[in-house]
Amino acid sequence: MAGKELNCIYGICNLIDTPGIFMEEILQETVQLLPSALRYPSMACARILLEGHPYETADYQESKWRLEADIKVKDNVSGIIEVNYRQEPPEDGDAPFLQEEVKMLDIAANYLGLVIERKRAEEEIAHLATHDALTDLPTLLLARDRLGMAISLARRNKTAVAVMFLDLDGFKAINESLGHEAGDYILIRTGQRLLACVRESDTVARVGGDEFLIIASGIHDLGNAEKIVERVHALISQPILFKRNRTIVGGASIGISLYPDDGAEMEALIKRAEEAMHTAKKSGRKPFRIADSSVSA
Repeated sequence: MAGKELNCIYGICNLIDTPGIFMEEILQETVQLLPSALRYPSMACARILLEGHPYETADYQESKWRLEADIKVKDNVSGIIEVNYRQEPPEDGDAPFLQEEVKMLDIAANYLGLVIERKRAEEEIAHLATHDALTDLPTLLLARDRLGMAISLARRNKTAVAVMFLDLDGFKAINESLGHEAGDYILIRTGQRLLACVRESDTVARVGGDEFLIIASGIHDLGNAEKIVERVHALISQPILFKRNRTIVGGASIGISLYPDDGAEMEALIKRAEEAMHTAKKSGRKPFRIADSSVSA
């Protein structure tokens, strides 16, 4: 390959090796590099299509003077990389692209396929580190991080954050009588039901064997939190059909704490919500209990 083609490949390699760069940035910057590697850069434009999403130069337009290469991830075509001349080149209109340019585009497509595969693997590892393998809900680690952000936002906006600690009733008996398959199914369905009770901006996390945490941000008072808990309790109490012929009736004990009434620190809020949950479970009279803010954390 000549100097222009090599410079383009080096530029793409430098993008790929940039610490902290996002995949979208690599793709958008790559399309900016491609026209300069062609014989007639002032007439050239470029585009990358990755799983239907386009990344284009500002002057992109399709034409019959086009060269493209498949972007493959694990031998599967995930997209294409292409360059076009917007008008007929002054020479070789029937074969406007040099072999060096064909080779360059193939190499660029190969590099992009490799980096996409690597980025996806990194994202999967990061997801597994912060999400429960069974329910795919956030773990306590991620829940703490989100609670910290919710508290910071509430402090600025002078709103409240509700923390709800939920423990399933009779879960151990279900595991012992019906087996772990039934127990796992209950946990998965519980997670799905909890997600159905909250907004997209809220967090539902699995923080223990049969324990869940709900973080509701941007609420105004305890009444908002109680409405969420009432929805949760109503849905969790509905029977779950297991393997079409077995109905499992469950329930849950729930503790509620509220920022800023019950504390300004996330650990204190989680602790008070958990303590309120244990109080609700012991009393057996009411499915949920509000944290006692008069008790020191």
